Amino acid sequence: MDRRRDSKLKLVAPLVSIYERIVALYCGLKQVPLQGLRVASKSDSAAEKSPAIEAAADPINVGRLLAAIVESSDDAIVSKTLEGRIISWNGGAARLFGYSAEEAIGRPITLIIPPELHAEERQILEKIKRGERVDHFETTRVTKSGRTLPISLTVSPVRDSRGQIIGASKVARDISLQRENERLLSSEANALAKLNEWSSRLWRSGRLQDGLDEILTAVLDVLGADKGDIQLLSAEGDVFRIAASRGFQQEVLDLFRAASPDDDSICARALRSGQRIVILDTEADEYFAPHRAVARAADFRAMITTPLVDGDGRPVGTVSAHFRSVHFPTDHDLRRLDLYLRLATDYIQRSKAEQLVRQSEAALRDAARRKDEFLALLAHELRNPLAPIRYALATGKKSGRTPEQKKRAEEVIERQVAHMSHLLDDLLDVSRVTRGTISRASMVTGW
Repeated sequence: MDRRRDSKLKLVAPLVSIYERIVALYCGLKQVPLQGLRVASKSDSAAEKSPAIEAAADPINVGRLLAAIVESSDDAIVSKTLEGRIISWNGGAARLFGYSAEEAIGRPITLIIPPELHAEERQILEKIKRGERVDHFETTRVTKSGRTLPISLTVSPVRDSRGQIIGASKVARDISLQRENERLLSSEANALAKLNEWSSRLWRSGRLQDGLDEILTAVLDVLGADKGDIQLLSAEGDVFRIAASRGFQQEVLDLFRAASPDDDSICARALRSGQRIVILDTEADEYFAPHRAVARAADFRAMITTPLVDGDGRPVGTVSAHFRSVHFPTDHDLRRLDLYLRLATDYIQRSKAEQLVRQSEAALRDAARRKDEFLALLAHELRNPLAPIRYALATGKKSGRTPEQKKRAEEVIERQVAHMSHLLDDLLDVSRVTRGTISRASMVTGW
């Protein structure tokens, strides 16, 4: 019985050695203390011994325990010879690469390595032969289905009881999710940089029309659209006009150049509801059925219309993006669009306010010019009667005037004073009208 047991131990010992090193490697990768995995030994005190502990101290059971630890790992744990032939393949490797242990064991490790990376594998094996370790090396492997898989790889030499390197143990971890998160972070960073660039260009626009063209360019870029338009509500709120467009023929634009915000168009509906309307397929969407002829004439198959709403919740207009084919926008794109359109709406409102200020300033300058012209004319008209009056007074002071001359001079003075009085009355009437102290009424008069 003891001889048979000793022969089993001789067979199991190399396997235990390999598994011990694989578990050590795996624990190092997971940053788990190896002491926590210590199995019982004969040196443990009697107080600590139990039937289960004594069974665990058996080298055969140790091999089974270590094999169970390796097999239960979610990571791929593989051992190979120095020639690169697979000698163990755990359940994690089967799940990760798609090959069962029966399919993988005995085959070269290049089974899962892309042809262009075979030289990389040879370099790793050379390091292992020199007793070096490869830590957290990011590379690519191929699954049974042919899908490329990014992994983080840790490789360590496996030694026998004499310290000779007999193979290599590998722990591979799928980093697809990590790569995807990195890609999303990079994409988000690029999107924010682009958003900042668009915002800077928008606020540098000198005129409202230039800014609207910038807004439309950015919206089409965000959504990857083929054409689009911006419609703005008039100050009175009764007319809906196209303020900027891209990609449409003139005859199509003429159909919607000015519309009512109360009509049944998609833009008017979005404006009234304050909600975005997304038409994924104009030919399949029943909601869009009344407008299919227009879509066909304008050559678009999908559209996204977003209302522009100011900070007080008042509608400003809409931005529409059109696609020549069926289109499914992502939540990421729509969030970027909403963020940019908040800035765009602020710009539109500010530009309109500045435009009103400029118009008011121009009106004030025009009023000041007209006032100056009026005062100059008034001064001229008031000065004209003074010359005859001055002449009549000078004539009256002369000696030897006849009664007829005296009477004529008085008539001149009276006539010019009456003229000045009329001018002053007219001036006072104008002042009363501008101050609102006199009302005007219209009436029908007969012939």
